Amino acid sequence: MSMIIGLDYGSSKVGIATADSVLKIALPYGVCSPTELSVKLIQASLEQEVEYIVVGLPLSLTGEDSAQTTEVREFVEKLKQDSDYKIVLIDERFTTSLAVKQGKDDAVAAMHLLQNYLDSHGPNIDQ
Repeated sequence: MSMIIGLDYGSSKVGIATADSVLKIALPYGVCSPTELSVKLIQASLEQEVEYIVVGLPLSLTGEDSAQTTEVREFVEKLKQDSDYKIVLIDERFTTSLAVKQGKDDAVAAMHLLQNYLDSHGPNIDQ
């Protein structure tokens, strides 16, 4: 069994969620700064093999890129260069606002985006 990680990447905080590849239920893992993220990813991968990472892409309401979208794309390119993780980008619109409405943090936003990805891909999560 391997782990899938969800990231809600922000300039000051990164929400982290995890799910195992069998149950496909996302759970909040934690929140860290972008500079601490590599340590958190290493810690998570020591607990269990990481199958891939799902990163939320903060598109505008019209579906266009923004300054934050560019920052996330740059982060993903660096992560690809520095690691062997398989990385998937998904539209994260409304996941942070949903977490805020629930009075929760960025880890819950990461949980929502990861669960959305798992639900939309059913048993074929590698597609």
